[in-house]
Formats: sequence, structure tokens, C-alpha cells
Amino acid sequence: MEIRENRMTDEVSLEDYKRAYRESLIQYELKIFKIHLMAYLITNGALLVANLLFTPGKYWVIWPILGWGLGVVFHYIKAVHGIEAELIRKEVQAEERARE
Repeated sequence: MEIRENRMTDEVSLEDYKRAYRESLIQYELKIFKIHLMAYLITNGALLVANLLFTPGKYWVIWPILGWGLGVVFHYIKAVHGIEAELIRKEVQAEERARE
């Protein structure tokens, strides 16, 4: 059996580390967003079916779809666009602390 080298001893530049950290955090945020989106679609799909079956003349289902949909839109904006700005802000703070 061949012994593998310990990859932890390989040197990684600070820029490579930052890039990898950014990518992993963005992937995590997108994963959480996808879970939120699936919960939204499944739940509101069930509410739509219930609305059409039990109260076909009254379309109350539009309110949870719009309300929760707004939350999904804001979550998407934060997950895709806001995370990059947050990461840059945290990197600047860390560099300032390191220089003190």
C-alpha cells in the first residue's frame, strides 16, 4: 500500500486561500438558497392545490405566494450578489487587524 503525502504541508498562497474560501462560501450560500426555493415551490404548490380544491372561487393563495416570493427574491440577491461584498468587507477588516 502506498503512503500518500500529507497535503497540509503543501504551501498555499494567501490569494489561493482567499479564492478557495470565497468559492466555498458562495457555493454554500447558493445551496441554502436552493433549499429555500424548493421549500417555497413545494409549499406554495400544495397551497395552490388546496385553494383550488377547497375554495375555488376565492384566490387567497396569491398572498402567501407574493409574500414569501419577496423573501425568496431578497434571499437570492443576498446569496448571489451580497455575499461577494460581504466577503470583501471581511477581508479588509482582517487585513486591517493584521496590520495593527
